[in-house]
Amino acid sequence: MNATVHLETTNMLLLAYKNFRLLPLLLVAFCLVVAGCRQSDLQENEASENQTRNIFALGRLEPAGGIISISAGIPGERLKQFDPDVQEGALAPKDGILGLLGSYDLRSRELDALQTQLALAKKQAERRQSLAGVQVLQAQATWKEAVAKKKQLQARSAEVQQGEQPGVLIEALAIAKAEYDSLERLSETDPELVTPHQLRRQRNARDRAASDLNVAIASHGPALQAATLAVEAAKQSWVLAQTNERDVIDETEALVKQIAVAKQALAQSVLWGPDVDPSTFEITDEVRQSGICQPGGEAGKYTVLKILLRAGESVTGMPIMQLGNLKQMVCVAEVYFADAKNIRPNQSVTITSHAFDSKFAAGIPGTVESISSMVASPGLSNRNPLAPVDRSVVEVRILIDPNNQDAIDQAAKRVGLQVTVRFDESTEPPNSKTTSSESPEP
Repeated sequence: MNATVHLETTNMLLLAYKNFRLLPLLLVAFCLVVAGCRQSDLQENEASENQTRNIFALGRLEPAGGIISISAGIPGERLKQFDPDVQEGALAPKDGILGLLGSYDLRSRELDALQTQLALAKKQAERRQSLAGVQVLQAQATWKEAVAKKKQLQARSAEVQQGEQPGVLIEALAIAKAEYDSLERLSETDPELVTPHQLRRQRNARDRAASDLNVAIASHGPALQAATLAVEAAKQSWVLAQTNERDVIDETEALVKQIAVAKQALAQSVLWGPDVDPSTFEITDEVRQSGICQPGGEAGKYTVLKILLRAGESVTGMPIMQLGNLKQMVCVAEVYFADAKNIRPNQSVTITSHAFDSKFAAGIPGTVESISSMVASPGLSNRNPLAPVDRSVVEVRILIDPNNQDAIDQAAKRVGLQVTVRFDESTEPPNSKTTSSESPEP
């Protein structure tokens, strides 16, 4: 249309050149034509703004759960071996044991030594505990005997304090005194019936009975004190015997705790999978004796993406291997921050790359799962030399259709691949002056 108008204008100018008198008329006609062209251009621009447009961005393929780096907690050790089933591109073992470090053998022997020591300690503890139990019973019996003797002395002390004499000694003294008095009266009445020798012997018996009574009364206080001390000593012996009995049990419990610590140390010499907590996992003796890291184990859900260290090499702070669950794949796109406002969740996306098989030459379909609210510098490099280097981007997570197993398998074979992402059917807001993004080269 515009070309036709310009041609007519040119013809009119030629005609005006031939006829100078028609020049004012031609100038008026030219102004009308230019105004019409401008009006036509504005209409075309408005129509273009109301049309939908596609947003392009760079992205990378990765597992939905991310790439998991496996590293050792003890830098400086050497890697002893991997599990035979740990191969790049293969599923890692389900038991979570990926390999062993060089300290595994030493710590395993230390654990065996502690377990042997515990077995011996248990046998010794049984004998010592039996002996300690007998000692406790003996001490308890001695204590009870001392308590009974003390109670007996306390009862006798009460009799003495009330002015009463001990019964046996009092009775013996009374008998001896009565016999002496009888002999003495008989000697006075009939000296021939009682000899002086009989009288002296009976007087000695009376004096001896009185002396025994006086000694008993004088020694009762110290005897009571001695009985009290004997009770306290017997009680302390009983307590000591009970303490020794408990100490026998505590020694065994200490070994049990040492074995638990040794098992945790042994677990640190093992490379564990992502879903295993080494602090709660126990490597049983059956597993160690049958041989850990044996081939033919049940496969898990994580695929070995990359092995970065070989057996015999020293462990550093860098990852030893990288794993990923390839059952679900995503694409993380870096969208120019000015275009992020035109992207919405569940929006259709097409992921393209020259590395895809011919079946996906048109791209892998996906949908927007989430849009980050953080603006940052791009992590992917745009190979277009005319692309700006100071772009700020927003990460957009794109979910590959879980029901499209072929598309998931295609993406799973190319983890980390840089791709081109096209966000389809993104309509510009009213009065928006943002121009359409150019398709970047991955």
